[in-house]
Amino acid sequence: MRRRKLTGTRHGLLAFAALAALASGCSGGARQPAALSATSAPPGVGAPRPLATTAGTAAPLASGHSRAPARPSEPPTTAPSTVPSSATTRATSPVAQPTRPPSRTGTPAPAPAGTIVSSWDSPSLGETISDATGRTLYIFTPDDGASSPQCTSTGGCSTTWPPLRAHGALHAQGQARQTLLGTEDGQVTYNGHPLYFYAGDSGPHQTNGQGVGGIWYVINTDGSVHV
Repeated sequence: MRRRKLTGTRHGLLAFAALAALASGCSGGARQPAALSATSAPPGVGAPRPLATTAGTAAPLASGHSRAPARPSEPPTTAPSTVPSSATTRATSPVAQPTRPPSRTGTPAPAPAGTIVSSWDSPSLGETISDATGRTLYIFTPDDGASSPQCTSTGGCSTTWPPLRAHGALHAQGQARQTLLGTEDGQVTYNGHPLYFYAGDSGPHQTNGQGVGGIWYVINTDGSVHV
């Protein structure tokens, strides 16, 4: 009897609540649903999670979206200085080079004016007196002790044995000695011996007149007669 009474009471409360809800819907319209709290959210739907920002504040992140990784901060780019150092701003001024005189290597010295007596080295006779071109000069033994050269045009001697005539100052070259040079009747002498060419020598460094007639000989640079 008591249980039936409680059941009737419950049914009556439910009916009263339904009438009250119907009454409120008619008078005030549809009631807005209350905001769900984080604890009453349905399973699977999480509360918005805060997103860390570079400023240190939290920003909400919508559920279901991936969070982009924070970009690492980069150090500020410093523009290189455009002002060059003092070492690089020095002006490279050209250094003046000393002026050198033109090289004269290989350029023969001009022959001095006058008559030149030189020498050449004969393999068999040694340093032999010659003219500037290398033609051998000879002495005539009959001139020894004579007051003048004895080979003249008489009998054609000077044609075969032309004398070396002095023209201007005398100059010694090679191994010839300046102190042994002289003149006699306009003819060049060496150590007192008048000097002659030989017509039988066709070029320089020939001694075809050596010993001819036992009276014609070459003379060495020391003044001795090579007999």
